[in-house]
Amino acid sequence: MDGEPEIYADLILKLSAGLPGDRRFGIQLLLRELQLVIPRLCLWLPTEQQPNTSQVEALHYLGRDLYVTALRGIAYGMAALGFHGIGVSLGDDRPAATQILTHLRTAGPCSRRDLQRKLYKLDKKERDRLLARLVAASLISSTGKDVEAVPLGDFLIGIPGRSRFPSPSLATTPAYMAAIEAAKASQADASK
Repeated sequence: MDGEPEIYADLILKLSAGLPGDRRFGIQLLLRELQLVIPRLCLWLPTEQQPNTSQVEALHYLGRDLYVTALRGIAYGMAALGFHGIGVSLGDDRPAATQILTHLRTAGPCSRRDLQRKLYKLDKKERDRLLARLVAASLISSTGKDVEAVPLGDFLIGIPGRSRFPSPSLATTPAYMAAIEAAKASQADASK
């Protein structure tokens, strides 16, 4: 398999770094099992007879695409958890960050000073440092003195730009279809 599955797997592991150890281990186990199970599933598809070479090639492409598509979906799901602050590096300020996000998502946009009044435990320096982390995580946007929470839709649309998501290059498009046609032709020849 080419480098695309590895890019997704690395991204998933990077995004799961903030999860508890047992959940991260579960994700690593899932990635390993997917890599082992999908080719076996694809080999079970032709049940009528022993698959010929072109069918095996077509099944290889299908297995690769299933694996890449599954990894891409898991990576998007892991990146989407960042909207809730999971997998986002916020340091020791996670409780304050959660308070800021909750306030901005319920009350709407406000000024930096109003936010500091609401969260009286933060001084100006701590507030600005935490807001910079939230902006870097694309959870809030800051324009001058005002800050606002990024809506879920905008956060999800921006995922490919924030993470290294290659555009999918599915092998089944030309190669799989050519292998299917070759398999059909060989079956037609065999039946004559």
